[in-house]
Amino acid sequence: MRQLTTIAAFVFKVSMFIYKKEIILLILILTGFSCNARELQHLRVKISQSSSLIELASRFEKLGKQCNVQFKPCHSFPEINSALNKWFAADIDEMAIAQRICVALYTDKLIEYAELNGSIFLGTLKNKNNEQQPQNTLGLRSTNRKVIKVAVVDDGFRLSHQAIKSFIFTNPKEIIGNKIDDDGNGYVDDVHGWDVSDHDNNVNPPATRLKDFYHGTYIASIITSFNSLIDSNDFFKSQCRIEIIPVKCLSDDASSTYLKDCYKGIEYAIKAGADIINCSWGGGTFSQYERDLIDEAKKEVF
Repeated sequence: MRQLTTIAAFVFKVSMFIYKKEIILLILILTGFSCNARELQHLRVKISQSSSLIELASRFEKLGKQCNVQFKPCHSFPEINSALNKWFAADIDEMAIAQRICVALYTDKLIEYAELNGSIFLGTLKNKNNEQQPQNTLGLRSTNRKVIKVAVVDDGFRLSHQAIKSFIFTNPKEIIGNKIDDDGNGYVDDVHGWDVSDHDNNVNPPATRLKDFYHGTYIASIITSFNSLIDSNDFFKSQCRIEIIPVKCLSDDASSTYLKDCYKGIEYAIKAGADIINCSWGGGTFSQYERDLIDEAKKEVF
């Protein structure tokens, strides 16, 4: 009993030397906040609605100079008031620096959310009204469109496959092979979709890994099978047609089939003007950044 008392007294004395912010960080670590020291730390920060850009720039500049880190905007969506335009990101080499920045952000009233490597560590405590409101916007953006563009965000697509080859969307604003971003959407020669993981326009699976990269082709073929139902109805046959925008979000060199870049795929699908975005993959809960991206997709697609 005396030994336990001595240990408790020692811990209490040590804690007196711990700065208040470090205690906050300790609590965050104990409640699930963690970093992998061997990997590059990716930090996303969402500024609050009341933050002024001048005040924000000053704050980020000061923080960047202290920690030798540069924050950059995650997106530049057309809508000025888009929630995604309030997200900034920084890549951090060292775990200790990431932790120091996280502690600084935790006490900053300008910051609404902050996520390290996709996990929320700041936001839920500051904003308890984080429940997503139900959306009543069902239906396509326009009922008079001849082509219904369905973006399939998945592991890869065999564009020559019999079930999907005649349904692949062709971007009319891009000139094939000229290595120019003709439509100005940030993706060069995205004629038939885009590979967001390998940053090129080849959405086909690697030839040596067809057994691993099969799911996108499989899902796309299920969707195109609905076109036969459309063709069986004379009215719909003359009104619309399904076309697939293939969005590959698994690198050719990936060691597993975990879709690490799937939310990048959703971002591309939004910019490609998809009417429907198909995400046939599972996972845990949304981070706040992912919620904002899904909300942006809802606004653009529906």
